[in-house]
Amino acid sequence: MFRVAPSHNAQLSVSGGTEKTQFMFSGAYLDQQAILDQNYYKRLAIRSNIKHKVSDRFTIGLNLGATTIFDRTDGTQGKSDVVSLALQSDPIFRSLTKTAIWVIATPTQSGISICLTMT
Repeated sequence: MFRVAPSHNAQLSVSGGTEKTQFMFSGAYLDQQAILDQNYYKRLAIRSNIKHKVSDRFTIGLNLGATTIFDRTDGTQGKSDVVSLALQSDPIFRSLTKTAIWVIATPTQSGISICLTMT
């Protein structure tokens, strides 16, 4: 269910300009695998800044940025998800007792388990 989660991050920036005009462009990419198998988080971000000095008293500029995220976070959203249920479960709890009675434990909002017995 769990695994080692590698992460890759790349960034690139370019800047320059003249005495009157300066610019900067940058981009970043993050690819992070989750510790829960089949889940991931990927982010792509770009940014641009341009500044121009029109006169000694007046400067104009433009700052743009965009970010997009692709993710899959199945089983990590609440008390009834895969991770929470795995952490709440006793790893040595048997589903059948010695008298062959089926026991189901259901976590509730208060954290108290309700046991239903079916034969």
